[in-house]
Amino acid sequence: MPDGDRVHPGLTRPYQKAYKQLCEGQFSDESLATEAVDAIKRQLKQGGDAPAQLIAQIGSRLEAISKAPLLTNWPHVSRDIEHIVAKVTVPKRIGQQIVEASKGLLYEIRKGEAVPRIREQLMERTLNRVYAAEFEQRVPMAQHYQGRPPGRCRRAP
Repeated sequence: MPDGDRVHPGLTRPYQKAYKQLCEGQFSDESLATEAVDAIKRQLKQGGDAPAQLIAQIGSRLEAISKAPLLTNWPHVSRDIEHIVAKVTVPKRIGQQIVEASKGLLYEIRKGEAVPRIREQLMERTLNRVYAAEFEQRVPMAQHYQGRPPGRCRRAP
């Protein structure tokens, strides 16, 4: 990078550009968000159609369960979600986030909460989880900047 910062070693390749832009401090929030979304899209494309198909399949299953929650064997459904994801060839990290987002929705349905647009909710939660796992949790900003504003990133160890 022109300002001497190194690439952050904890980030996967798709997120390096967003990190560099953040460190340079010259980019708008919109530009940073666009770069982060592009990184998520590149990561999802590695899985081909499988992530979207998984989300649709699990979403359909959750919709059916939400219509008859009293007849549901909750532990069995939770294991079914894991088995559905395990049978499909999808990048492991994305599969894990789909499982966790699905279980979160399953928990809400179990508690009796109304969950509108389950498939869309599942997609949104999966994307948020992918972003958090791949970027936010790998670059803890409070520790990283140590009180300095963006544009003054420390060199990664």
